[in-house]
Amino acid sequence: MASRSFEYIQDYLNIFGLKMWQEEVMRIINYNVEQECNTFLRQKVFDWQSLYQSQHIPIPRFPPIDESQTFIGRLARQLLNITNPTLTLYVDPVKSWYDMRTNEEVLNSSIFGKLVDALEPFGLQGLDRLYCFMIVTELQKFTKRPQS
Repeated sequence: MASRSFEYIQDYLNIFGLKMWQEEVMRIINYNVEQECNTFLRQKVFDWQSLYQSQHIPIPRFPPIDESQTFIGRLARQLLNITNPTLTLYVDPVKSWYDMRTNEEVLNSSIFGKLVDALEPFGLQGLDRLYCFMIVTELQKFTKRPQS
């Protein structure tokens, strides 16, 4: 919705408001993805090293609420919790996840449409990048287990 407002305002002010909006949202999301991915890295990317942090318009850092450092980490982990394969079942013909105990729908494709609208493509790309780090970490744990 906010991006539509920028489209209308840019015509009156003769500036590229929508482009500025998209660049700033992309910068905020990429910064938060970078900070969340730091938990998986040996060499951390500090604020002063970040390509997305600015001295003139800094992106604030909030204290972590749970194991996630940022909103993007909380979103990624919540999606994993909701679609936990030990508790839910994905039914492809209806493109939905169902709780195996209650048979109630817990997640459907409309949620992903809303995610696309909210995060835009670069937000989804950031989620994908974070999930890649999570997968690599799990694979490393798996390969370090003793073979029986």
